[in-house]
Amino acid sequence: MGMPEPQLGSEDELCLEIGRVARGHVQLDGAVRAVFATLAAPGPAVFLGNTNDSTARVVADCQTMLKHADVPDYVRTAGASALGVTVAANNARNRVVHDMWMADPDQPAELPKGAPTQWLRIARQKGGMPGYQGGPTAVDIEYVRAVVQDISDVALRLLALTWLLHFTLPRTRDRWVQDAAHLAQVEEFRRLVEGNT
Repeated sequence: MGMPEPQLGSEDELCLEIGRVARGHVQLDGAVRAVFATLAAPGPAVFLGNTNDSTARVVADCQTMLKHADVPDYVRTAGASALGVTVAANNARNRVVHDMWMADPDQPAELPKGAPTQWLRIARQKGGMPGYQGGPTAVDIEYVRAVVQDISDVALRLLALTWLLHFTLPRTRDRWVQDAAHLAQVEEFRRLVEGNT
């Protein structure tokens, strides 16, 4: 008989979910750097994918390279969509990891059992005086869990994009036997890149 799961307090639960966002983002960042390497290879520009610590910059570079890549239009369209949601997922990760989190002082001190704690998320100010800007945004733990899931979904789309590029870029596509099984794989990766899981 297993031990019961320990019940976390709302602060610990929030920290656990923020940690899941951070860990998931590592997977997303690695996946977008794989897309970068696939688009940049075989030239020396492939080494630039790991010289930039900004995921947003790597995504922007991938978007530029994809626009000019010698791939079918459906790959360009699906890839642009996947990279677009990568920007959104990266921004959501930044909000979760870098914003200030405070328990909402207007919620009751004693919440009903199972009721989620309401949190106030305040964005870090960029430029100007150091500190946080604007009014707080009220969210609960489900907001953070949704970011975790979104990051995971986007990382899968990026990994599928890497394979779709391998199957369609001129320098790598001839390595694959062009038969019905291959075409089915291409279609499956296309479906994943488009977000149809």
